[in-house]
Amino acid sequence: MSLSIVLAGGGCRTAWGVGVLEELRGELPAPREWAGVSAGACMAVALAARATEPMMARFLALAAANRRNVYPERIGRGGVFPHEPIYRATVACGLDDAGMTRLRAAGPVRILLAATVPGARLVPSFLGALRDYRSRTRAGSPHRPDQCPPGFSLEVVTAQELGSREAIVDAVLASSATPLVTGLPRSGGRTYVDGGFIENVPVRALSEEARLGRVLVLLTRPVRPDTLPSSPDRLYLAPETDVPVAKWDYTSPDRIASTFATGRSFGRRVRERVLRWADGAD
Repeated sequence: MSLSIVLAGGGCRTAWGVGVLEELRGELPAPREWAGVSAGACMAVALAARATEPMMARFLALAAANRRNVYPERIGRGGVFPHEPIYRATVACGLDDAGMTRLRAAGPVRILLAATVPGARLVPSFLGALRDYRSRTRAGSPHRPDQCPPGFSLEVVTAQELGSREAIVDAVLASSATPLVTGLPRSGGRTYVDGGFIENVPVRALSEEARLGRVLVLLTRPVRPDTLPSSPDRLYLAPETDVPVAKWDYTSPDRIASTFATGRSFGRRVRERVLRWADGAD
């Protein structure tokens, strides 16, 4: 039976899911497909390219050198938020020639993007989507209904089909674009924002065939089990408590490393259960 892997968004918190998968993936079948949104898209690319080690090292080094998450003295001169250049350098680091070769040989990496529809006003559309996201988060639901919030639509791009390292990096940044913190890419009258605000658990980004197989979903926040869809072919893994690092904290390499280590520890504890499920034994 085929296995696909989905990584939720969550900024630095996604290091938890990477830790889980690094502990498990040597015994799991090669994923048929990957899907990710926001920082989950970054991690999906890293895992598919087998580049998590250099990307994590680069990110930790850049975070160690970054003193603050906000530089108000730079207002009017640019660079108030340091996140985008750090993020961009981290993604590019894993996509050297060897990383691109491994990525091309991996299962398709599907990146979920969210953009305003042409003619929609960005601010009211975004605020409406943010209210909807917060409401679903408070209710504990990991998925949104099929309809997008007014003014938005979703699209999926496949990293391997984008071709170049630069295009893949741009797609990951577009999937993660957060007003004020990063730039908001624009194309064809549409403005891209963080896809996680619309659908933070992008199972829908998988192909229909992949969704019919086994799907392992890595979340980034604790959830109540009764809020998760029930299916023998879909397994959700979530942190048991809040992870050590905050979503946009680019100043705390120790907390990021601790989040990764927490994921590895969790992966060791659930290893047998996950492998039985992947084999169809559960």
